[in-house]
Amino acid sequence: MSSPEALDSFQKECLEALREVFAKNQNSTNRHFNRWRSQAKLAEQLAQGDFDEARTVAELALESGVPERTLRTAFQRYYGLAPNEYLRVIRLHSAQQLLLSSCPDQTTVTQVAFELGFWDLGRFAQAYRKLFGELPSATLRRPVGKS
Repeated sequence: MSSPEALDSFQKECLEALREVFAKNQNSTNRHFNRWRSQAKLAEQLAQGDFDEARTVAELALESGVPERTLRTAFQRYYGLAPNEYLRVIRLHSAQQLLLSSCPDQTTVTQVAFELGFWDLGRFAQAYRKLFGELPSATLRRPVGKS
């Protein structure tokens, strides 16, 4: 893809297609499905409340009032991912949005990473690049409003 706009549009279309596939494959007739969905959503809300704290699955389970194993099952069955993986992807998307809307003269990748609970900058950059196809510094250097 030659332009950043085309690449971003393609990524958004792929994400939407994946969401549709996951939604179609969810077994909502399973008697546990609604419980799993509510448990996973509650833990997600708790985690998003303070990303810089980067709670463990055990802490989220305790705060949610469900056993850790149940919470892991809920995430796996509802999102198709382990809780840590799912929450990391959500935090990476938040990082991308912050980087896209920030001025490189006033913000650093380090500030954004730390704000979202990524303490190992090398792993943050590696995960970011794997998900978005570019380093976080490249995203930050893009002109504001250019996705």
